[in-house]
Amino acid sequence: MKNGFKIIDIENHYATQKATEAFARFYPNSAVCGAADGMKKSVPTFGISEKQIEVMDHAGIDFTQISLVSPGSEFFPAEIGKVICTDSNDRLAAAIRQYPDRIGGWMSLVPEDPAWSVKEIDRAAAMGLYGWMAVSSFNGKYLDDPKCWPILEKIEDMGMPIYLHPYHSPIPQINEFGFCISGPAFGFMVDTSLCFMRMIHRGVFDRFPNLKIILGHMGEAFPFLKNRMDAAYRQGGGTPVPKINAKPQHAPSYYFERNVWITTSGNYLPEALRCSINVMQPERIMMSSDIPFEDPNACVSFITERDFLSREQKQALLYDNAHALGFGK
Repeated sequence: MKNGFKIIDIENHYATQKATEAFARFYPNSAVCGAADGMKKSVPTFGISEKQIEVMDHAGIDFTQISLVSPGSEFFPAEIGKVICTDSNDRLAAAIRQYPDRIGGWMSLVPEDPAWSVKEIDRAAAMGLYGWMAVSSFNGKYLDDPKCWPILEKIEDMGMPIYLHPYHSPIPQINEFGFCISGPAFGFMVDTSLCFMRMIHRGVFDRFPNLKIILGHMGEAFPFLKNRMDAAYRQGGGTPVPKINAKPQHAPSYYFERNVWITTSGNYLPEALRCSINVMQPERIMMSSDIPFEDPNACVSFITERDFLSREQKQALLYDNAHALGFGK
């Protein structure tokens, strides 16, 4: 415990040799290769070690949920993705067995093969993994694609959450400026927000009303945009284009209120936290570190040092809310 608080971190990344080698093989000239090279230098690889436990201890983190970093198993031909996926899930299961009170694991899946992924969910859950860390887009597709719906149905049936983790947008005009726009400063938010809005308008949450979605970085700006996201419906434009032939049963903000939890990862503006607390149900906000891309000590202190939060509110953000969603011991 740090400063007397129990702490759960639900976003902690590592890489595997199989994933990094596959990315270098299939995408050698990718615009994100520079960023990927940087990730390989900073992201722990080839398993979970005492190093990660030391980082947790230094930040006062009692329990952390680890995932395979993007680019993960989604971006490759299905058979390659399955190798990467099972390797990561097996490694995380081994880490859970080694550190059962300190480490949890996010599942990797292969949405290019939904039937296989549904079976992998059962296998991974039996090994102790919990929830799916899904990228915002893969191979030009988003999770609203009906091909992905068997996976969404299975996740809903299991009562597990999906963390919509950002990745580089397929939109060329965002990527042409490189990582300074396509990455966390802007493009990541755009792609994750687009993924969630597509899921709403495709009718995903009407089909799967109990699906739990986690959005990082203070909700990818959605607390600030909660009113604005309904503008088309207020102005009479909330009708589907013929190609989609779907219309949500409610205005978009309804699904944001009902199906979404958010984390504080990588967004350390106190006013953004105030806005999120005022707009959302406070029990749907959780601390996460985004290790190794962010400093876990800064992630924790961002909560503990906020004088506008009561001690009970701080404990809820640091531990209680994540525990209620199924994380930790």
